[in-house]
Amino acid sequence: MKAYKSAKSSSNGDAAIGSALKQATSIPLGVAEKVVEVAEIATKLKPITNPNMKSDLTTAIALAKAALEGALANVEINLDALKNDSPKDEAFVIETSKRAAALKG
Repeated sequence: MKAYKSAKSSSNGDAAIGSALKQATSIPLGVAEKVVEVAEIATKLKPITNPNMKSDLTTAIALAKAALEGALANVEINLDALKNDSPKDEAFVIETSKRAAALKG
């Protein structure tokens, strides 16, 4: 939001917006990647976990799925904005879209 506001009075506004959108996309994508790792770890623990703690793992996996969905929604929104603002950043959009799609699987 700060980049959009400052772009109105800056000659380099489009670049600032593009940079901010890339950062706003990269951070939740990184979160999504870590969340997938957490879910994989929790899933691997199921067979060796005390039966009294299985509900904790089920909860951890469910929360990881929710975090993944939220993070990927942020990625998608920011990629859409980046596509509309900066066609020159097409390579970033394509690569980030591929990474996000792989996490959805």
